[in-house]
Amino acid sequence: MSYELITRHEQLLHFLSQFRAYKTSDGRPVFKVRDRFEPGGPVEGISFLQVNRAADLLCDLFNLTAEAMGEDFDLYKLLQGYVLDAGTREKINKLL
Repeated sequence: MSYELITRHEQLLHFLSQFRAYKTSDGRPVFKVRDRFEPGGPVEGISFLQVNRAADLLCDLFNLTAEAMGEDFDLYKLLQGYVLDAGTREKINKLL
């Protein structure tokens, strides 16, 4: 991984860790610095909580609400399936 990418990743996680929404109940950061995953390889070590907080982050970033996304769309389930389940990720990739 290039130095610039490591720096951006670490800086983003440091910034997010300042907000209560991105901390665990005992005050630790939800997200941890990690190496980049290989394309097509397994995605390991990402928790359900981290996926849900990433969904929150996307909504915060784009100022999205549940109403804006539509009644039948669940960003949490989409990201959970994509990140945590290789079979679901493969199906989504085929659709795209």
